[in-house]
Amino acid sequence: AEIADLDKQKELRLKEAQASLTAAEEKLAKAEAKLISMQEKQSPEISEQQRLVDGVSKELETEIENYSSALAEADSWYEDELNILNQAHAERLKSLDYINDERSRLFSIIDDPSQGLTDTIIDSNIDELIERLKEFQSEQQADLKSAESEYTARRNKEITKVSEDIERYDGLINEELGEDRIQLVDKIDGINADINELLNNETKAEEKLDAAKQAANEASTAKSDAEKAFKALGENGVGSAEETVLKNAEKAHEDAVLIETSAAETLTGIKSENQEPMKSLNTELAVLEKELDIMESNIWIKRLKTRIEEIEAEIALMETEIEDKQSSTEKAVNDINEDISIEIEVLEKLRADLKKDLKRGGLEKELALLDARTQNKTEKAESDYDIEVKDIYTTLLDAMYELEERIFQARIDAVNENNALILFDLEKDSQKQLESLEDDYIFSRRLLSQKVTKLKKEENSELPAAEEELVNLQDDYNLNVKNVKVETASKTEEIALEKESAVKQVKEEQKIVRLIYLQTDTPYKNTSFTVSVRNAGIPITFAEESSPLPLSIYTSLGYALLNVDQHRVILAAMLEYSFYEPITFGFGSEYIFNDLIYVRAGYLFGKAGQSFSVGFGLKSKIGTSQYGADYGFKPVEDYGYIHSFGINAQF
Repeated sequence: AEIADLDKQKELRLKEAQASLTAAEEKLAKAEAKLISMQEKQSPEISEQQRLVDGVSKELETEIENYSSALAEADSWYEDELNILNQAHAERLKSLDYINDERSRLFSIIDDPSQGLTDTIIDSNIDELIERLKEFQSEQQADLKSAESEYTARRNKEITKVSEDIERYDGLINEELGEDRIQLVDKIDGINADINELLNNETKAEEKLDAAKQAANEASTAKSDAEKAFKALGENGVGSAEETVLKNAEKAHEDAVLIETSAAETLTGIKSENQEPMKSLNTELAVLEKELDIMESNIWIKRLKTRIEEIEAEIALMETEIEDKQSSTEKAVNDINEDISIEIEVLEKLRADLKKDLKRGGLEKELALLDARTQNKTEKAESDYDIEVKDIYTTLLDAMYELEERIFQARIDAVNENNALILFDLEKDSQKQLESLEDDYIFSRRLLSQKVTKLKKEENSELPAAEEELVNLQDDYNLNVKNVKVETASKTEEIALEKESAVKQVKEEQKIVRLIYLQTDTPYKNTSFTVSVRNAGIPITFAEESSPLPLSIYTSLGYALLNVDQHRVILAAMLEYSFYEPITFGFGSEYIFNDLIYVRAGYLFGKAGQSFSVGFGLKSKIGTSQYGADYGFKPVEDYGYIHSFGINAQF
């Protein structure tokens, strides 16, 4: 079907190319026919018509070349697409082979119970699960760290870019205010540097004092402990090791107090020395900043200053976001480690439980075989054990499948999260480009508007050129804004396609795994079929009058649409043929959870007064016996709503 579709597309391309060629041929034929007619009539416009024929001939030659090119292009496209289809087909075949091999490996015990389930097989599969968990753990941690690295790189790139915007805005301000502003800013920066140096000296002295205080406190504690130890010895303390320790502690405490006192005096001295210079610098700084504020009081300059302040705040926010991302990544890695440890504990418990169940099943089988007196009982014991083994192994397969599903979901979540971050950054970048274009446009328009106003007053001949430049500036700005929006839309679409492709790839792999873990691909193994004959026998005689039994044939067909460890969904249909009543048929479905809870619904046709019914039930296994309770509900004509309850036991 795919190749047929390719053939149709190729044929369509060739028809389009052929149409242009045919049109050119028809045009040339008409022109030549008209030329012949004019030659016969010796019309004076023969030369003009000849030139027209020559022109159309050249057009035809061009169309022939175009057609040849289109043929080659169509053939090349067809070959490329065919190769892609063949590769995809080969991949599908390869996947099918892989699915078949994996299914054969995983389901060999279910498909052939004679192979037997052993502790070694359970250990092998649980160990494989634990290894897969650890691989998953490593993959998640690597993805988190990679995402953090990419996030940090994007943020640092953004910081670099917006820092360039600060320089550009600062340049626009300097361009507007001239050299005086540059010198003033340099002076302010110099004074701030001097103030920071003085403050740093005080900070270092405070840190030394804090360290000295901590050392003195520790020495005081050590001295107190030594005094208690010495006093506890009483008269025996003289000349003891405890006395030596006490003396050393007293000396250390004395030295620590001296260091603390010295550090406090140093800090006081630095603050005293800095007081006058700091006051002088702050006064000078206030004067210069006021002068700068007056210089930058222009509305346009204020706008640029505001943008610079916003960008600086944004840089600070991005730096905080980088730190938060590092912290959140570290926490996520730790959470993964804890979760994996818990899951490994669960798997180890599952290992122990499965081995225990297998051992119990084996013992029950041996006891049943010992008690068996007939071939049927022996076969039943073997069959019950095979069912038990299947349940145990299916539990194991279910755990493996759930792990694979979680891994796929985690990969899809990671793709979605990464895609959201990229889109967020793209939107921010687009917004900044638009703001930058607007700032440049306003600045340039302001200068040109001033120039136009000046030229109008002077009635200068350069006025038309300046006015045209102003109009072109507006057109250029509109075009640039449009280009940014188009580029953003294009990148957004590209990112969406990348996300779709990544998710599709994960889902393709998920589909393969789901096919592997389907319980069986042999339909009859999930199918049930019954046939029964009811009320067969001799006629019933009441008094002297006999009546035949209501003989009927009942048949039903069921298929397990879903049949895994804890969940089953069964679709069923039934037909009852009675020799004395109309044919009855119906359909229904049943959901079973963990062989414990049953929910069902159905609809009956042909039964007088009956239609749909619903119900649910509970079943529990105690030892070798099963007990259950059942409830059913159905409306019956003339009787209203019928509720039925039942209790059953199987020994």
